[in-house]
Amino acid sequence: MLDNDIKKPSEMEEKDTLVEVRDLKKHFKVSGKGMLHAVDGVNLP
Repeated sequence: MLDNDIKKPSEMEEKDTLVEVRDLKKHFKVSGKGMLHAVDGVNLP
């Protein structure tokens, strides 16, 4: 990304997306216990 591509907050439009996450999963292997599902299926539109 070039510096001239970066928008200031005042220049951003409501439709500009900063972050979009779909079906986020984070699992940890726990010895002797199996899998820990810390996050499973989270969406941040």
